[in-house]
Amino acid sequence: MFDMDTSENVSEVTDSNDAGNNDSLAPKECRALLPCPPQQPDDGDCCGSGCVPCVFDIYEQDLKIWKQECRKIQEHQKSQEIQYDGNLLSELEYRKFSITEVKEETKNCFRYRLELPEFTSLGLKVGQHIIIRETHHGTAVSRQYTPISDINCMGHFLLIIKYRKLLLLAAGTGIAPMSQVIQSILGNEEDDTIMQLFYACKSYDQILMKSELNEWSSFWNFSATYVLSQETSNKASYRYGDLVVKGRMDLEFLTKNVLPMDINPETFVLICGTKSFENDMIECCKLLNFKDTQIHRF
Repeated sequence: MFDMDTSENVSEVTDSNDAGNNDSLAPKECRALLPCPPQQPDDGDCCGSGCVPCVFDIYEQDLKIWKQECRKIQEHQKSQEIQYDGNLLSELEYRKFSITEVKEETKNCFRYRLELPEFTSLGLKVGQHIIIRETHHGTAVSRQYTPISDINCMGHFLLIIKYRKLLLLAAGTGIAPMSQVIQSILGNEEDDTIMQLFYACKSYDQILMKSELNEWSSFWNFSATYVLSQETSNKASYRYGDLVVKGRMDLEFLTKNVLPMDINPETFVLICGTKSFENDMIECCKLLNFKDTQIHRF
């Protein structure tokens, strides 16, 4: 598994030591640097239909990765030097590599070049894939890709990533017209458009179409973030895996949560809510450099 590093810093590789007990992971000088642990699902979060992987399998895997990442911070092994132990691939942790080049292949496909340690290759067999994770403001997105570079290529590898995205900005009953778009895309196996919904509500219990949103969130190309302006409930009352932000959907929020790579001609923004909400979102999108032709108001 790989972390995609879009910064200018040199990427790093970590090894796969066991982290041990949680209570020994955080000396005072490191405690503030530790990532948040994964949230353990409740018994009711499992649908009981034998899914592979189950939410509990995902939790156990994420917990192992979290412990390892905490151990690296505790032992001060995070550095800006690539630490290479002879095995680039691991099923137990993500390992960082820098994106050194991005080229437009076609209108909505891009060729990514990622750097490997010198004189090393991925060690894949023909047809094997890797899992790529990108983290932005604490939110991680992972996908499976098969490299297009030769399996014996050393020093780098290449990926082709098809990219077309919809940003859905909804408030209250504005989720209704969005639902038609979402279902149309998810119901078409040939449509791999990525949809990111930012849904503004007063509180968690006022989220409309929640059962449908839960179902749609199981698809790889749909994600939802709930922006709650008057929330009083604690996190324990939320469904496991839900992305919840307390506050208002405004320019500051969008600046933090819209990926820089999404501000491109292949991203379209759909907006629906109250008239004031729509006007505010249109203004925010223009300030983020989206063109008028990319913004649609229901």
